[in-house]
Amino acid sequence: MGTAVVRPGPNLTREDIVILSLVSAVAIVTAFPISPAARSQDETELARVLAQRGWFDLAEEICDRLEKGPSRSMASFIRAEIKLGQVDREGDFAKSMDGLAEAALLLKKFLAESPAHPLALEAQTSIGWIQARKGRLAVDAMELESEASRHSDLQKAAVLAYSDAGKFYQDTIEKLKKDKSDRAQDSLMDARLELPRVLIDHAKVTGVDETTRKKLLGQAKALLIDFEFDYGDRAIAFEAMLEGGKCLTELGEYKQAESKLRSTFALRKRLSEAKIRPNEYHHGIIFGAYIALAQTLQRAGRLAEARAFVDQVLREDKTLEKEWAGPALRLEKAEILFRMRDVPGALALATEIISKDPDGRWGFVAKDKMKKW
Repeated sequence: MGTAVVRPGPNLTREDIVILSLVSAVAIVTAFPISPAARSQDETELARVLAQRGWFDLAEEICDRLEKGPSRSMASFIRAEIKLGQVDREGDFAKSMDGLAEAALLLKKFLAESPAHPLALEAQTSIGWIQARKGRLAVDAMELESEASRHSDLQKAAVLAYSDAGKFYQDTIEKLKKDKSDRAQDSLMDARLELPRVLIDHAKVTGVDETTRKKLLGQAKALLIDFEFDYGDRAIAFEAMLEGGKCLTELGEYKQAESKLRSTFALRKRLSEAKIRPNEYHHGIIFGAYIALAQTLQRAGRLAEARAFVDQVLREDKTLEKEWAGPALRLEKAEILFRMRDVPGALALATEIISKDPDGRWGFVAKDKMKKW
C-alpha cells in the first residue's frame, strides 16, 4: 500500500479488523494478473469503505492509483467523501468551510467527467447537502461567537448558504422531474425532502426578519404536505411527518405539531403489520419524533407534560437503552427540569450523563448545557 503504515493495536474494532482484511486482500489481488477493470472495481469499493471509516491516508493512496486506470473519474468522488469525513472530525470553522468547498468542487469535477455514471445523481444531490451543511456550520459558530461584527458575518454566511442550497435543490428537482428512470425518481424523492428541511433551517437563523421567516416556513409546510400525499405508502413519508411537526412548532402551531409528531410514532406499528423489522433508519425517525415532541411541549409551556412524556418513553421503549436517543432524551429531561426551576435535579441528571460518557458527544453536550444554565 505504498508508504502507508498500518499499526494494529489493542483498540481495533471489529470493523477495523474487517478493513485490514480487505486491505490485505486487495494487496494480494493486485499481485495477480486480473483485468484492470476488475481490480479498479475492488479498489474503488475498498477506498470508499476506508474513507467512510476515517482511514483517509489509505483511501488517498488508492485514489492515486485509480487516477491511472479505467476508474479515474471515481477518484474525485472518493476524494470528496474523504473531505467530508475530515470535516466531520474538524473543530475549526474556517477549515471546515474550506473542506466543504473542496468537496463540492471535487463532486462537480466528477460530474463533468462522468455525467452518466451510476453515482452521478448521488453526487448531484450531495452538492446541495454540502451547501446546507455550510449553513449549519455557520449557525453553530454563531452560538459561540460573542464579537458583534463576527456574529453578523456568520449570520450572513448562514443565510447565503441556505439560500444557495434552496435554489440548488429547486433546480435539481426540476431537472429530475424530466428523468423517469427509477434512479432519478429516488433522487427526486430525496431532493424533495431536503428542500423543506433547508427552508426550515433557513427560517431558524437568528436575524431573519419575521416576514421572510413565515414565508420560508409556509413554503416548507406546503412542500411537506405534498410529499406525504405522494409517498404515503413509504417509510420516508414518516420522515416528512417528523419534519412537518418541527415546521409547525416553528410556526407556533403547537397543537397541530403535537398531532403530527404523535402520528409519526405509528411507523413502528406499520412496520410490525408488514412484518418488517425496524432498522437504523426507522429508529432514527421514531427517536427524532420523541425528541421533537419533547421540545414542542416545552415551547408550548407545557413543562409537566413534557417531563411526563419523556419519563414514559424512557420507561416503555427499551430500544433506547443502547441507542443515541437515550442520552439525548435524558438531556431533554434535564432541560425541562431546569425550566421548571428544579436546578438540583437538572444538574444531577446532566452530571450522570457526563459520568457515563465523559469524553464522548453526550458528555460534551451535557457540559455545554450546564455552562449555559
